[in-house]
Amino acid sequence: MAKTQIQILYFPDCPIYKELEKLIKEVVQELGLDANLELVNIQTKEDAEKYHFTGSPGLHINGRDIDPLTENAPVVLKSCKIYRTEEGMKMIPTKKMILEALENLQVQKKSIKSCCG
Repeated sequence: MAKTQIQILYFPDCPIYKELEKLIKEVVQELGLDANLELVNIQTKEDAEKYHFTGSPGLHINGRDIDPLTENAPVVLKSCKIYRTEEGMKMIPTKKMILEALENLQVQKKSIKSCCG
């Protein structure tokens, strides 16, 4: 089975992306997940467009932003991201949001496998 690809998108002066990195490492270890974690430093408009960067820190799992509200959001270069959580507005996603995103990914993989071999 392919490794899960996790990307943290950030701009160099972002004060909080390291906190998200720590949380991701904790979740990956807890789950025993086979994952690659990549820090993606967004420095140019081209970088922002390539990754559909909607604020720092962004979190993509297998190329998809875990925040569904960003699908139609404009691309930015140097802006902080706000996550809407059950606990209110946060600078990083909650552990629960990350676990749900990974769980949804596993459900999708199982669905594809049972459907298409």
